[in-house]
Amino acid sequence: MTGPEQFEPGASAPPGQTAARCIYVTAIGMTVTSVKALTIAINRDSNTWQLRIRFAPGLAARLAALSEKLIHKPAPHNQLAFIVAGHVITAQLVVAKFTPGNLAIGISTSAAGEHIVRQLVGP
Repeated sequence: MTGPEQFEPGASAPPGQTAARCIYVTAIGMTVTSVKALTIAINRDSNTWQLRIRFAPGLAARLAALSEKLIHKPAPHNQLAFIVAGHVITAQLVVAKFTPGNLAIGISTSAAGEHIVRQLVGP
């Protein structure tokens, strides 16, 4: 996975982007500057809250490849961190391959999901 959207872990922002509105994934270096949808819902199978992120079609294969790499790493190296303006918004263990273009993050409550969304998209 190479390209202009990659950068070294710990970088403040990828080239040409402002740190305040970028979501980036460390360790592999994938950058996402927009998503198709952010929704908060109950997982009917587990009866737990989830923040669901739907990515643009062009990111689906890269996201699946990222998750495939992470699920084979031992903890804590299998965590996916979302970082905005140099601050970790959430970091989750990756235990299964992501479905094409979608990511679900376990959250404790609807309010917790709303808090994460506000941090990701800003005011």
